[in-house]
Amino acid sequence: MISSNPFVDDTIADAPGAPLMAPCKAARRELAVVRISGDEARDFLHGQLSADLRALIVGGTLVTAWLSPKGRVLFMPRLLRRGEQDFFALLPVEQAAAFCKRLRMFVLRAKVVVEDLSASHGVLVLDGAAQMLIDSLPADDERLTARDGERHWLLAPRALLATVWDALPLPAQSASGAGLADIARGDITLAATLSDEFLPQELNLDVRDGVSFNKGCYPGQEIVARVKFRGSVKRRVQRLALDNATAPPPGTRLVGADGAPHATVIMSAVRDDAHSEVLAVVDVDSGPLRLADAPHALIEPLPLPYPAPGA
Repeated sequence: MISSNPFVDDTIADAPGAPLMAPCKAARRELAVVRISGDEARDFLHGQLSADLRALIVGGTLVTAWLSPKGRVLFMPRLLRRGEQDFFALLPVEQAAAFCKRLRMFVLRAKVVVEDLSASHGVLVLDGAAQMLIDSLPADDERLTARDGERHWLLAPRALLATVWDALPLPAQSASGAGLADIARGDITLAATLSDEFLPQELNLDVRDGVSFNKGCYPGQEIVARVKFRGSVKRRVQRLALDNATAPPPGTRLVGADGAPHATVIMSAVRDDAHSEVLAVVDVDSGPLRLADAPHALIEPLPLPYPAPGA
């Protein structure tokens, strides 16, 4: 459990453990903060990412994708909108430099500025906190609050988040607990090692407003549309419980009764001394799965809070 202020002391270690029940707070130190702003920021992002950015309201948030020309997901950022032409992207710290570099390559003469704010800004997540509590936090023009169901995302300079952290009378979620909470929500963080491997539909983005089939062109759009209209999504993200206390790393293959791989782990976290949970991209006709190096460990499906056809 985090016992000190994580926005003051970067050396605070995480203590693995079961996730806390909401309401609680979590410092998301694994996430980088990238700002995309300027007079043409909205149209620029709308033309690069798979979601309909014109429909994202100020104070709103969604997870979307930046695709290769072959329609595979290169980056899967969470976007938050602060103003008409002011957006923030959250993605793993180790991906921030490559994400910014690639974005700038496509800016050309557009009036868009891409800034990696990871050195100065942080991310605080509140699960199940009452809106009254959010409204009572110290006001500041540099703070962005976005709501996703029962979850609030707060972005701000770390000094401000340190003040907010101390002002919140909520228990602190550990990093492993936050990972389990993400898995339960089906909120995917795509590791760099899995870049350019999955279609957005295979990551359930089509059922979570992360893909638009009604807007104009964007990289990979033709492939994505073809998959939709041919109804040929053969893999879907599923949440699974493993009778195994070791969380398999992203990229681990799960095998079927035939011994062939039928699923790929994309996220995992230890739940307790005997179990872990994962999000995995699973063949829709896979049948029972197992770990190749732990064939006797039971793997059972768990529910996700949103419907995914074929999952």
